[in-house]
Amino acid sequence: MIDDRAYERIRLFHGVPRTEVEPLLRSATIREEAPGEILLRPGQSNEALYVLLSGTLTVHFDSPGRPAVRTMYPGDSVGEISMLDHSFSTAFVVVREQARILVLPGTMLWPLIEQNGKIASNLLKVLTQWIKSNTRMMAERERRLERSEGRLRAILNGTVNGILVFNDRGFVESINPAAERMLGESGASMVGRPLSELSIRFPTGDAGTLPSWLAGEGPPLPENGLETTVRRHDGTELAAEVFLSEVKHEEGRLFVCIINDITERREAEERMRRFNRAAERFVPRRFLQLLGRTSLEESSLGDNAKQKMSVLFSDIRDFTSFSEDLPPEQVFRFLNGYLARLEPFVRAHNGVIDKYIGDAIMALFPNAPEDAVHAAIAMLERLQAYNQERVGYGWQPIHAGFGINTGPLMIGTIGGAERIDNTVVGDVVNLASRVEGLTKTYHTPLLITHHALYAMSDDHPFLVRFIDRVAPKGKSHPVMVHEVFNADPEPLREAKKATLALFRDAVSLFHLNHIASCVELLECCQEVTADDPVVAIYLERARRIATDRRRPRTEATPPPAWREEIATGLPTLDHAAQEMFLVAQRFLDGVAAMRVPEVLYPFYAYCVEYLPAHFAEEETAMLDRGYPGYQAHKEAHERLRDNLDALRREFTRHPDSENYLGFRLHGLFLEWVATHVQRDDIAFARFLSP
Repeated sequence: MIDDRAYERIRLFHGVPRTEVEPLLRSATIREEAPGEILLRPGQSNEALYVLLSGTLTVHFDSPGRPAVRTMYPGDSVGEISMLDHSFSTAFVVVREQARILVLPGTMLWPLIEQNGKIASNLLKVLTQWIKSNTRMMAERERRLERSEGRLRAILNGTVNGILVFNDRGFVESINPAAERMLGESGASMVGRPLSELSIRFPTGDAGTLPSWLAGEGPPLPENGLETTVRRHDGTELAAEVFLSEVKHEEGRLFVCIINDITERREAEERMRRFNRAAERFVPRRFLQLLGRTSLEESSLGDNAKQKMSVLFSDIRDFTSFSEDLPPEQVFRFLNGYLARLEPFVRAHNGVIDKYIGDAIMALFPNAPEDAVHAAIAMLERLQAYNQERVGYGWQPIHAGFGINTGPLMIGTIGGAERIDNTVVGDVVNLASRVEGLTKTYHTPLLITHHALYAMSDDHPFLVRFIDRVAPKGKSHPVMVHEVFNADPEPLREAKKATLALFRDAVSLFHLNHIASCVELLECCQEVTADDPVVAIYLERARRIATDRRRPRTEATPPPAWREEIATGLPTLDHAAQEMFLVAQRFLDGVAAMRVPEVLYPFYAYCVEYLPAHFAEEETAMLDRGYPGYQAHKEAHERLRDNLDALRREFTRHPDSENYLGFRLHGLFLEWVATHVQRDDIAFARFLSP
């Protein structure tokens, strides 16, 4: 019926949400009145309130011909007094300019006034203006006005909200029974006293002092309620929401203060906050945010999302043997103390604990893999300090391993009708757990995969060295495992830094089956890093192979070669593939003959130039022939592109480590043959065969 802008101008409803008066507005009507029309006359019965939406009205007490005592503008209302007492109106109300008037029926308005203290306060303000300004009213009109005011005061006295009226000097002029109950003091003892003695803390002023706006200074009165505290007469405090409004009249200004007791609401909110804090310990808010939810109530069984993130696994070394002689309550005390020391570092580095698995921690880092590594280093450093405390008490030190992997995974909720849990699913999670297990094999506390390493920026602050290329159980792709040794004791850390390039070449030669040269380099490393367990492990392996009569050591993957079953029958593709095998064989022969620098760069350049063009031709042929495995084949091409890009970064990072770069390219090509050429390319060839 009326728009929000017109509604906001209605003084009677200031500070009242429209939803609370919507039923009244729907029952109202709108009248159009021409200039000169008399809307109300003295003595006229009236059962409605008239709200001016546009135009102007004038009020005359003696006759419409006399000068107006008041001009009314859009938002003003008229008819309050005659509506209180239906027997009469007190003045002539004349339309001065074309007017649009909202007619509110009294039968709907009065129940709303009785229920809503804010509307009642606004109405009281209007009546107060009439009382202060209409000194020329006749005695009969004053008597009836007082009777009407008394009726309104009876309504205000019956409201559950406390109402105080005070002047611009800060002295209380009236107070209703609800306010008496809230403040714990009689109205008679409070009327005439300064507002500051009632200890109502207004947010714009300190307790015991009057707010600046009381003297007409400072910012205007807020339109919305102010949450504050009210001190009772007995010294206790009441949580309250205070609404303030100002009434201006010819004798000065009055302020109406409505006090709404929100103690129960505050208590309910605090209970909800405590519940949410408790719930977040089981289902972290960060986990819900990853699912696109803002609260536990919004979450439901089956919610899921695919995201790329880093997964961290941590596990205490030999925890079973450590705890088997301890009583259960002591085991729980130890675990809670241990986990409480490490958990804050996950949160501090933008991570979230997904779950505790006995003594193990599984954490997710949705932003950058650097966050996960920083958290692991911080936890290792905290563990070192904790071990100093334990040794001081004569207790056994604790050692833990950390494994980190990065990649796409599914995050979501699983379970049944009565029990659900949050979890993450994917190979990324399984591989992170297996890498953490490798820390036991290599006796090093922190290992990360090449997926995590290559997802970092090139200027990351970590000390990293290559450890091994492994094929985890159930995985077809070998994984490059790297050690981060920032948290090592300083002597060992400095020794590893000094032998970083030497160790990298030694491990590369080991994997390229150049055992004699590998042993020579490892022995040089051991002279500097006598306490390095990984050097000792590789040296033992290399010496065993060197003395093994079953030499030479061979790769598990057979040398790649062109076979007819790879042929697609498409000359361009088959010729390109045959050429690739010939070039690759020269590279592999050169690596076997320890001529890595000679064959490394030509083969790398060939791969970078040849593969994109070959991939494009192959993918076009698949699309033209409707090959159903096109998408998987294309994803395999993209993986090799990503691996070549990572290798380019390796060339930039280690330009002098040609053995290492040769080993990386050697492994990358053999993996490509094993997992793509001999599987995906053969499948495409079979699809094309007649």
